[in-house]
Amino acid sequence: MPRQNVLGLSRNDLGEYFEERGEKRFRAEQLMLWLYHKLVLDFDGMSNIAASLRRSMAEELSVELPTVLTVLESRDGTVKWLMKAQSGDTIETVLIPDGRRQTLCISSQVGCVLDCTFCATGKQGCGTGTTSLSMA
Repeated sequence: MPRQNVLGLSRNDLGEYFEERGEKRFRAEQLMLWLYHKLVLDFDGMSNIAASLRRSMAEELSVELPTVLTVLESRDGTVKWLMKAQSGDTIETVLIPDGRRQTLCISSQVGCVLDCTFCATGKQGCGTGTTSLSMA
C-alpha cells in the first residue's frame, strides 16, 4: 500500500490519523510543529515522539515536497517557480518584492480564478491541470 503524503493532510486529518492508531490528537500538533516550524522532514529526527510511533509513521506516511521544474527571476526581483505536485499537476508560485515588503502568491489549487496580470496560472482558469511559466 502506498504511503500517504503527510503534507496533504489537514490538522483534523492528522488528528484522526493518530486517534485511529490509539494515539492522542495532540500528536497532530506535535507533527505539524516538526514539519512547519522546525522544518524537520524526517520522522527519525522528531525526538519528542516515541520511536515506535516514528517507525509506524515512516511505514504509513511520507513527506513529499513538490518538485521545482523551473525558476525564473526578473530584473525587478520577482521570482517565479513552476512546481510539479505528486499528482503530476503543476503549480506556480510567485515572490513579488515591493519596497521593504514582499508578497508570496502560491497557487493552492491547480488553476486559479484570480487572474493576476503577472501570473500564468490564472490565465488558464481553475482546475486545468497544467501551467506554463513565463516572465515579462
